[in-house]
Amino acid sequence: MQLSYQTNHAPAFEGMLADTGPRDVGSYTNEDADTIGYGVGVKQGTSDVTCALPTATSGTLLGVLVHNQMSRGGVRPKATADVLRKGRICVRPEQEVSPADPVFWRVTSDAAEALGRFRRDADGGKAVQVNNARWVRSGHPDQPAVLEINLP
Repeated sequence: MQLSYQTNHAPAFEGMLADTGPRDVGSYTNEDADTIGYGVGVKQGTSDVTCALPTATSGTLLGVLVHNQMSRGGVRPKATADVLRKGRICVRPEQEVSPADPVFWRVTSDAAEALGRFRRDADGGKAVQVNNARWVRSGHPDQPAVLEINLP
């Protein structure tokens, strides 16, 4: 029996849909060997029903992984992922962002960086600009920002 409850909850978390506005969410299977975290951008996998983390040599943004209450920590290998292609979602940016900033998606990483994360600059060519996206609400690495995407 639960006897205590938190009274202060985080206003947002990674992969949380930001509102009830129009959205397009598709189902894809994680073909990576590792779990992919929520709120991370993924590319099309090797088939039309799979998704994967980006690589420096291939892939354009397919969408952002939507949080699922049934799976903690992310989407495990071979599990079904909900991928947002149009709408607003909470993501944890790598750096401070504001609505005036462009949106970039990390496709190459070093040890301290995570593939698929979003930021406001190219980071020396390690991230590519996402033209069909914009920051709606400011955020930083400790507080999720709201990202709006409208992918074809």
